[in-house]
Amino acid sequence: MLKKVVNYEDFDGNNVSEELYFNMTQTELVEMSMDLPDGVADAVGDGENVNKEVAAAKIIETLGGKGVFEFIKQLLLKSYGKKSADGRRFEKSEELTKEFSQSLAFDQIFMELMSDDVKAAEFVNNIIPASVLNKATERMSLPMNK
Repeated sequence: MLKKVVNYEDFDGNNVSEELYFNMTQTELVEMSMDLPDGVADAVGDGENVNKEVAAAKIIETLGGKGVFEFIKQLLLKSYGKKSADGRRFEKSEELTKEFSQSLAFDQIFMELMSDDVKAAEFVNNIIPASVLNKATERMSLPMNK
């Protein structure tokens, strides 16, 4: 899970500092990876030893400009949620996603990730733990049982 503090000016001109949480489970990662071209999951590597500049270049090369835009947007929206008070759940819903997508916090984070390849690669590596990423990549390469 990634906790990110976002600073922005709200619609009333007030300076706001907001803590936001992002996380992807193994199931969510597998589901999202089914729609991605080959090589994108490999680009983010193992989280610990990844060369973030190389990973960012590989993602851009594989997806292209519009694809990167959509990938980052979907990643932000699919990974956003709220940690439950007891810390046992990470709550996500269509309503929470819609509210987040309409916020200036979303705009701030999205533009930061779109303008900085290294920060985008770091974001991916921080919301998807290496062990989950590696397991999902392995499972995606196995033939499905019918």
